[in-house]
Amino acid sequence: MFNRRLYGISLCLIAVLASCSVKESAGPAVVDSVDAPAETASNVVPGYLYVKFNTEPDAALLNELESSGVYTLSRMYPPAGKFEKRHREAGLHLWYVAKFDPERPVTKAADDFSVLSSVGIVGSVPVIRSTSVSFNDPRLHEQWHYQNDGSIMGSIAGSDADVVRAWDIETGSPEVVVAVSDEGVDWTHPDIAQNMWVNDAEFNGVTGVDDDNNGYVDDVYGCSFWIDGPETENPGGIIFAEHGTHVAGTIAAVNNNGVGVCGIAGGDGSPTSGVRIMTLQTSEHMAYVQPPFVYAADNGAVLMNCSWGADEMDLGTIQAIREAMQYFNTNAGFNEMGVQTGPMAGGLIVFAAGNDASDKAYPCMVPEVIAVSAVAHSYQKTSYSNYGEWVDIAAPGGDVYIGAGILSTVTGPAGYASWQGTSMACPHVTGTAALIVSHFKGPGFTRQMLLDILLGTARNIDVYNTKYQGQIGVGIVDAYRAVSASLLEPDSPVALDNSVVANYISLEWPHTASSDDKLAFAYELFYSKNSLSSLNPANPGAGVVKVEVRADDVPSGENLQYRLEGLDFETTYHVRMRSRSVLGKYSDLTADVAIQTKSNSVPVIAAGGSTDIQLKSHESVDVPFNVSDPDGHPLTCSVSLEGTTVALNDGVATIHIDALSLDENANYVCELSVSDGYSVTKKNINISVAANTTPVVKAPMQDIVINEFSEKPSIALSDFFSDADEETLTYTVRSLTPGKIATGSISGGKLVVTPVAYGTATLEVTASDARKASVSQTIQVLIRDGKRNVEIYPNPFVDKLSLRTAVDDTVDLVITNRAGAIVFSANSQNVGPFTPLELDLSDLPAGAYYLKYSGAVTKDKFTIIKK
Repeated sequence: MFNRRLYGISLCLIAVLASCSVKESAGPAVVDSVDAPAETASNVVPGYLYVKFNTEPDAALLNELESSGVYTLSRMYPPAGKFEKRHREAGLHLWYVAKFDPERPVTKAADDFSVLSSVGIVGSVPVIRSTSVSFNDPRLHEQWHYQNDGSIMGSIAGSDADVVRAWDIETGSPEVVVAVSDEGVDWTHPDIAQNMWVNDAEFNGVTGVDDDNNGYVDDVYGCSFWIDGPETENPGGIIFAEHGTHVAGTIAAVNNNGVGVCGIAGGDGSPTSGVRIMTLQTSEHMAYVQPPFVYAADNGAVLMNCSWGADEMDLGTIQAIREAMQYFNTNAGFNEMGVQTGPMAGGLIVFAAGNDASDKAYPCMVPEVIAVSAVAHSYQKTSYSNYGEWVDIAAPGGDVYIGAGILSTVTGPAGYASWQGTSMACPHVTGTAALIVSHFKGPGFTRQMLLDILLGTARNIDVYNTKYQGQIGVGIVDAYRAVSASLLEPDSPVALDNSVVANYISLEWPHTASSDDKLAFAYELFYSKNSLSSLNPANPGAGVVKVEVRADDVPSGENLQYRLEGLDFETTYHVRMRSRSVLGKYSDLTADVAIQTKSNSVPVIAAGGSTDIQLKSHESVDVPFNVSDPDGHPLTCSVSLEGTTVALNDGVATIHIDALSLDENANYVCELSVSDGYSVTKKNINISVAANTTPVVKAPMQDIVINEFSEKPSIALSDFFSDADEETLTYTVRSLTPGKIATGSISGGKLVVTPVAYGTATLEVTASDARKASVSQTIQVLIRDGKRNVEIYPNPFVDKLSLRTAVDDTVDLVITNRAGAIVFSANSQNVGPFTPLELDLSDLPAGAYYLKYSGAVTKDKFTIIKK
């Protein structure tokens, strides 16, 4: 079961079905490897199922199935008149549509049919929706996607479908009918009307009658495949819509008519030019998507554009679609008698890859179609485009958000719009295919030949998409290359010129067209150590190597070059070559040429750096040497000494020597080796590492007094530590004092002290060198109340009383009792912040006393109490 939608859209895929670049299927579809997703209410049409019987059901069986009143069955493909025999041979008469109450779950209905032995396949009906992004562009004449000159910001000149140059060769033929399975195409649009396909029998026939006996009524410009579609006055039940009209305009908007835009295969403006658009209304609505493939094949289309896809599919739906696709691929271009009446034998279906930036999508992954990814005006995959090995080719898809959408026709008063999406990329490939068929059409031109040209002439753009190499197709579609490809057997190339360097053989030959313009598409080179005089290119045999050289855009008259590499030295090799056309027609082989390779020349290490290196124990150094190979072989370098590295860049081998990875006070020999893959050149570098010198204390650190908690003093540690090796030291700090009085941190080579509480703390600072040799010293930090000049503690006291001043001082002390009598005195006592003075007053009786001190800096008086 799946949700159908147009591709300016996103697809969610379940499993990869195919990954080949040209996706052919010789027999019935095999879908057993695909996991069927769960049904969701939004992605299937309620009340409908596809059913394929194992054998044609008779009336009794159909009556039995319908007798319950639950189901009504009808053929998916109505009786096809003159095509009925061919439909039966393809098994299309076994497919039926079962209609039932929309309230009945689709899964329940599917179960009812699945248990019947007469039923082989059951599938749901998908829903299609569009997420194309439209953006009005006032410069309607600028279709950069046909010829990009690089003037758009961010673009690269040449990132286009190369259409304008192709028009010098081919503009499109009305014999080529392109079916657009999409929304309805507005055939009244002034830039499309002339290039619409017209079913003359129905156009000139009676309304309501199948005038051409093809199974459909009033299908003048195509047909609608809506399920219970609305009534419309338009022939075939078509309702005009923007998406289908936009796609059709890219393929075949009328050229050279002075109106609007150009289509890739839109002709030159004359009524007898331009391919014809057949509109098959399926997308954006609840519609059957299988019958359009069969209708298109039966009614003259050889190409089919499908810019839509599905979120989910069940196995029955996949099988139903693939069988219809196989019918188109096989029967398009042939009448009901099996005679080729169209411009090509067989049909080609082109599908948009989807817009989910995913590596899965349905149904474009099946091998019956060509899947198209979208690239921007810079050759890069667009952000939205799906990708994967199943994608066949890329095309411009546009980016409306940077003013580089794909400009084409739409319905309504505006008439034109710029959109983006793989929906927009897909018709670039279909339009190019239409040009190819128009140019090479006729008996003998086949679907496979179209594929060879379309995919073989694409320009490789992997260099712009390294992340997606091999996942966005063989390259970007190139209309000019495609229509300028020669189907004729090319002339044989002239004799090869060659030059030899060591075990390289460089070959060169002219890419020259003959008088009848037979220009090779590619060249095949064969080489071997044995004679190639009797070479059979189809079966070269053991020991023969074959390579292909694409000519691509090399103009006639210029030389092509190719170098044979990795050969044996001093050995004779035999070389022959032939050219081929895009369709695989080959010229004769050139004569067998014997070429002798030469001996190898050893790599050269030139003077550039010193070979005697003396390092201090902590130093490192880069030592460069110029290296080269006379034969041009790629070089590699290595060094023998562990802990030493070498880097090769632009012919310079730079050895990085770090003394710390070596032992101190030691000598080493480092061997530089340069190899060309065949021989090695060596050079010795002598390395001497000096003994390490331990850091030392340069000066003792001074203790710090902090008088306010807002103070955070810092000390430059380079003033207190030094190293004889002149290396930059690293520092650490830790507290040696229990509790948290002050903390230390290192910032920019400085010790920063942060006060936490009143008291004295001891911090240890350690200086270390690169080899972890170290030296330490301590610093005391006093945090005190800076509002006081002197502190006495404890107070009250028991026996001893201490006194500490803010600065170092010499003081005289006198203690008196309340009566004024002196009970203690001391003169010339040294005291300071880190040398407090302790007084023994144990002899004094308990009570209150007065302490007076007189210093050189400060004087003060205190009341003290002894317990």
